[in-house]
Amino acid sequence: MAMGKVVIVTGTDGPSDYFEHGISGFYVDYGDAAALRHYIDLVMKDQELRRRVAEAARERAWKEFSPEVFRLRVLSLLKGE
Repeated sequence: MAMGKVVIVTGTDGPSDYFEHGISGFYVDYGDAAALRHYIDLVMKDQELRRRVAEAARERAWKEFSPEVFRLRVLSLLKGE
């Protein structure tokens, strides 16, 4: 995500913590090959969608998961905040 790449993952429990489906990535149910094929095809054929989702992914990764954000969260935990 931080590199501005479209992410397509399986499962719906964890990925929603990292991105919004259709906004900054895509997730499909485990074993749903048809859905996986659909999103790969969609992203490959729609350059504007690919650009928009990749940019949203990059922005979210740096805003919420950058090394600086991680450092501040760890320091906050150590301080008991």
